[in-house]
Amino acid sequence: MNQTLLSASGIIYNRGGYGTFGMLAPNLDFLQLVDLAAEGCVVASQYRGTAGAPGHDGFGGEDVGDVLSLIDVLDRLESVDCGPYWGDGHSRGGLMTYLTVTRTNRIHAAVVMAGPTDLRAGLEARRK
Repeated sequence: MNQTLLSASGIIYNRGGYGTFGMLAPNLDFLQLVDLAAEGCVVASQYRGTAGAPGHDGFGGEDVGDVLSLIDVLDRLESVDCGPYWGDGHSRGGLMTYLTVTRTNRIHAAVVMAGPTDLRAGLEARRK
């Protein structure tokens, strides 16, 4: 990664998957977060209804507000300077990143990998 761009950045990581599929667990997910943490401050969340969390996973509904609240978490980290905030997401996490950046101007850039942009078209294509 480009050290000049990401150094001392606050990274909001949005995981892929739905429900328990793709949930953050102490395995490869954390290894990915460790790599990101070398570039800056990283925050991530499970989505509603996952791993005992209250609520229902809205797949881009109210759970986008939960992602936005991670900005407040970064703001409260007094011991570190997280610098500009970045979004990062893969697959469904990309969708969450897209939606998040449309609702705040606090995220300066985003990295999205394989993020769906039209869920209805994707479902229709899979039915064929």
